[in-house]
Amino acid sequence: MENKIITGIQNPEPNIEFIRKQDVIKLFQVSPAVFDRWQRKDSGYYRPDFPKKIKQGSNYVVYVRSEIKAYMQKLIDERDNQTEQGGNDD
Repeated sequence: MENKIITGIQNPEPNIEFIRKQDVIKLFQVSPAVFDRWQRKDSGYYRPDFPKKIKQGSNYVVYVRSEIKAYMQKLIDERDNQTEQGGNDD
């Protein structure tokens, strides 16, 4: 059997996983209200760089697990950079 290359698709990610909104909230250890504020552009807590949700239905939202993990790593890296620069906001 011959392998064919499909034009325009290069090395698609074979292990994409979705994670439910409730599980993302648990990972960040925040309340659902705080989590929702992170998503709302009119909120003082809005996080424009937070991974975008994927609606699976009218009341079912998921996120891409790798994007959530990358965002968490970004927060850790920002914290570490602040620590190295002498910033301590405890």
